[in-house]
Amino acid sequence: MNDYYRHSFLTLIGQILSLILILLSNVLITRVLGPEGKGIMSLLVTFPVITVMILILGLDEATVYFLGGKKFEYAEVLGWAILNTIIISVVSISLLLILRNWLVTSIIKNIKSEFLSMAIFCIPFQIFFQYECAILLGEKDIFGFNLLNILRNLFLLVFQFILILKSGLLGGVYSLLLGFATATLVGILLIRKFGKPRFPQEINFAKKSISYGTRSVLGLIFHYLTRRLDIFIVNFFLNPAQVGFYAIALMLAELPWYIPQAASTVLFPEVSGMEKAEANQFSAKVARNTVFITVLTCLILALIARPVIKLFFTTKFYPALIPFYINLPRTVALGIGRVLGGNFQGTGKPEYGTIMAFVSFVLTLGLDLLFIPRWGIIGAAIATTIANIFSVGIGLYIFVKSSKINLTEMIFVHKDEIKNYRQLAIKVWRR
Repeated sequence: MNDYYRHSFLTLIGQILSLILILLSNVLITRVLGPEGKGIMSLLVTFPVITVMILILGLDEATVYFLGGKKFEYAEVLGWAILNTIIISVVSISLLLILRNWLVTSIIKNIKSEFLSMAIFCIPFQIFFQYECAILLGEKDIFGFNLLNILRNLFLLVFQFILILKSGLLGGVYSLLLGFATATLVGILLIRKFGKPRFPQEINFAKKSISYGTRSVLGLIFHYLTRRLDIFIVNFFLNPAQVGFYAIALMLAELPWYIPQAASTVLFPEVSGMEKAEANQFSAKVARNTVFITVLTCLILALIARPVIKLFFTTKFYPALIPFYINLPRTVALGIGRVLGGNFQGTGKPEYGTIMAFVSFVLTLGLDLLFIPRWGIIGAAIATTIANIFSVGIGLYIFVKSSKINLTEMIFVHKDEIKNYRQLAIKVWRR
């Protein structure tokens, strides 16, 4: 347990540092490229991420599960990761380059084809980077996992600072490719200490990997699409400038989400080695404390949002304010859902997370198509908030029914836990 809290705290610190780098990156992009440039960059970053999530079939999640639970040797897992990266990269790049002209006139409107090509060539680096993070997490090298994520954001910021100031939007596109590639090379250095790869000799490994991965991949895809689908729909019905406003609203609203993200990231491999009853009790404790801290953070952020936008992004981005406020309840729901997802994956039931994510995706898509043409980015915020709250309700129902743990145990912190927070706050204040 002590290891879990230490690892969660380390992950939270790592994500705070990454958050600072991401914030600086957004400040640079918005101030130099404006709302339209910010919108285009958001689309180009999101496209390869979604593509990789679809093509990788959840095999990175299977990597965490197998290594965290000591179910397969590291050498086999790494060999499988290399083989998959090569196959998926060749197939996906070839197919997407063929479809490029269609994509820029339909799904990704208002984007130059050469910009999309650069985003497509980010895919191999993004795939293997996912595997590197999964290996570090599965081996419980939490320091290495956080270091790699921090360095990726640092590399992106450095390349953006150099290239955007020099070449504008074109420089921003090149910075994505260089940032992803450099981070992936560093990741190779970090995982070398675990040993050399060995390609799996038995079909059993591939079958189990694909079986687990495919059970979780739909949930991961639907979950990410729920969080980012509206960006593409906003671009389809409106324009990149509105995407830029909405991207800033999402970024600010999701700042408190890094707390449950840190908790669930470490929760997944942690509960993989626990008995089910112990894992459920532990997850409930993590969930209620996560909700408490996330709600407090959201309230503070709501009070300072307007001056923060003015300070960092200028008054041009004030249209992001209302969507930001609407998205705050969604952030709390996402936090609960993230912890539930960590429990479902760690206890070998990723399909429960898939059910949650599918419901959220379908609702988001339907409500986006209904609300965005009428109310623009405010409609997008309303749609995704309703969808996420509803899907988390389903997840809580599944967890409570299967674990026999009371719903209040999942949501409301105990008096002794509040007392601990109060004592901690007093200690920090006195220092």
